[in-house]
Formats: sequence, structure tokens, C-alpha cells
Amino acid sequence: MKVEIKRKRIKNIYIRVDANGIVRVSAPKNTPVFFIEKLLEEKREKIEKAIERQKRKSIDYLNAETIPFLGKEIKVRRIKGEKSAFSFEKDTLTLFLKTNSPKENETLIKKWQKKEAKKIITFFIEKHLPAVGKRVNRVSFKEMKTRWGSCNSKKGYLNFNIKLITLPPICVEYVVVHELVHLIHPNHGKKFYNRVEKIFPQMKQARKVLKEHT
Repeated sequence: MKVEIKRKRIKNIYIRVDANGIVRVSAPKNTPVFFIEKLLEEKREKIEKAIERQKRKSIDYLNAETIPFLGKEIKVRRIKGEKSAFSFEKDTLTLFLKTNSPKENETLIKKWQKKEAKKIITFFIEKHLPAVGKRVNRVSFKEMKTRWGSCNSKKGYLNFNIKLITLPPICVEYVVVHELVHLIHPNHGKKFYNRVEKIFPQMKQARKVLKEHT
């Protein structure tokens, strides 16, 4: 397995498997390498299962007959078209393809993901922003390899991973509230999580479901 280690000003060691199956370790700056290696070996079985989950989630853009959307699977239909375009109705994503190349399929699916992510995440931002009482100056939607979202509390900027729409709605809403509360509390302290749970009482359930999907 491929492992990448980053040293940070943190107290604990965190291990996660990203969308590409890479094991990413965040560790305190003074942690010995042998200690990290020992921990990885102890958790090898769990890590390998996480890698397999990520492999199953990866999309074969050219041949996939279904793709994940809000925790479920929707159908993908491909039609020869004069220009590249897509339409989405009920449980079917239709791709109109000029060349039916892997690149064209990937581009269209990601465009659709971004459009849906923007619509769904914006809805949750507008729903919970009054409870936060802060101003959002910019919201970006893009594909991110290691995060579901991020927040620049000083500038009022929010960033969200378009892959969020593959997760159940409870997870999407939780990530939105999580990033909104960072406008108030930039860290992950007790006050931060208390505020998140106050705004979104389903926080613990959402975190459990999110862990099952990542």
C-alpha cells in the first residue's frame, strides 16, 4: 500500500485512506518513523479494507452503467450526440456524446456532479447560515482528493468537494454545517463540536454514516 506521511502541529496520529487509495498519515512533528510504521502494521487489516472500499467507489467513466448519487445508485445512459451534453431526470443521467471517449465521459459526469453539488450544498448553506450568524463571501465547488470541505474563517470562504453528492444526504448536510461552524470556531475543539451538534442534532449519526462511506 502507498503511504504518505505529513508532520503537523497536532497531538495525535490520524490515518485515512483517500479517494485514490493512498494511506495518508498526519502525525505530530516529533513522532518517530518506527512508531508510525508499527501503528500502520497494527491497523493493516482495517486499512486494507478501507482501500478496497475506495476501489469499489472509483468510477469507470467509460463503461459504468450506474454511479453513486446521494447514497444510492442512478443509471447512466449514453447516446450519440452532435455535441457533448447531459440531462438528469429522476434516477437516470443521460450523456450525449460526440466521441464516447473516456475523457468525454469523465468530463460530462464531473460537470453533472458539480452542478448537482452546487444546487444541494447551496440549499443546506441557506438553511443553516442564519444559525451561524456569519457572512459567507465565497463558495467554491471542486474535486478534492483528501477533504470533503474546507473553510477560511478569516476571509469567509467555503470550499466543497463535488464528490459529496455520492454520499447520503445526512452526510452532505453535516459537512456543510461542519464548515459553516468553522466560521465561528476555526479549530476542532469542544466548543466547535457542541455548536455543530446544537445546529445539527444528527451529528453523531451523520459522522457514523460518513465513516462507513469513507
